[in-house]
Amino acid sequence: MEYLDDWLYRELSSLAHAQPLGFMEMSAYFVGKHDLRGLPVLDPESELTDQLKLFRSKQMWIAMTLLLSLATEIENHFRFSDQRDLKFIWTMFNDYSDIPKEIYNQRYSSLLTP
Repeated sequence: MEYLDDWLYRELSSLAHAQPLGFMEMSAYFVGKHDLRGLPVLDPESELTDQLKLFRSKQMWIAMTLLLSLATEIENHFRFSDQRDLKFIWTMFNDYSDIPKEIYNQRYSSLLTP
């Protein structure tokens, strides 16, 4: 659980508290379109739109990973049903994003073995 707490703090707190790494990541979204004209990008507006889509996608994967982590911890504690369903969802998530892989490999791969 300490690892999960560290992972959450590292990923989300730097954004929420505008720490240097989080501030640099978020600053691109607050730069005006006129400021992007000086950058060597073919279309600054589409570049900004693409970056916002990537950011939104990353945040959705983080949220889904947190929900799946919570469901897995609850299932592990109370043993409501077979854990194969959770293992399947983790495997599916891991095929589509690297975000859940880190947590799955660290905590849940050994926890969800039959």
